[in-house]
Amino acid sequence: MATFTTRLGLRKPATTDLVNVTTDLGANMDAIDAAVGASVVTSITRPGSPYAGQAIFETDTHNNLLYSGGWYHDTIPVVPGTGSILNPYNFQLIYNTTDGLLYRYDSGTASWFKATAYARYALTGASTVALGSGADTLMQFPTAITTDPRVVAGGGGNTQFTLTPGRWTISAALRTSANTSMGLYLGTGTTANEANAFASASTNTFTNAGVSDTVEFTTSTTVVCFVWSNTSVNAVSQGLTGQGVTHISFVRNL
Repeated sequence: MATFTTRLGLRKPATTDLVNVTTDLGANMDAIDAAVGASVVTSITRPGSPYAGQAIFETDTHNNLLYSGGWYHDTIPVVPGTGSILNPYNFQLIYNTTDGLLYRYDSGTASWFKATAYARYALTGASTVALGSGADTLMQFPTAITTDPRVVAGGGGNTQFTLTPGRWTISAALRTSANTSMGLYLGTGTTANEANAFASASTNTFTNAGVSDTVEFTTSTTVVCFVWSNTSVNAVSQGLTGQGVTHISFVRNL
């Protein structure tokens, strides 16, 4: 009596069976041919009885998946644009060959976002911010150089920035109109409060200072940059047009 293989169900005639060219040879060859490479399916037509190591390609998500007790991603989709994904799922990650960037899908907003967020705000042109003597002053970064929906600027002159949950690298730098001793802080909240600082740097009788740190927020968090100066000076613009030395920038890591 014939038996069947466990993966593809190929018919194996017994030694006493007559071999049927159609069912024993032709059908087996067709099954083997269909199994070469990944099976082409959609996210709703995956194989009903997959075997360990089976590979599939979903035409609606462009996902390559392997089966091992469940379906696991083999590689991320490589496509010319987000429009190539007809049925995206929450947090799906793709590589866009057009701009060379990773994108992640958010089902809550039905939108694709760059997987790594980047935003930069600066003090540019003739703008200045007056720094009080012996006091903390909230820094203003009124010019949006690069924006991202995961960084929401607020406050007069852009003094506060609300970030979505995640791991962020935050950097700020400052140029002053004259030498001063100062401390530059990054903190949470909406006010200049050293008790809420998570990063600081200082300079003694100089015109430049910078601070940077990587922090992780589990909830939406508002961040500020503030300065303590021992003399009354102005924060001023300097450097590359359209970027600015006096700035704050945000990079959200994967």
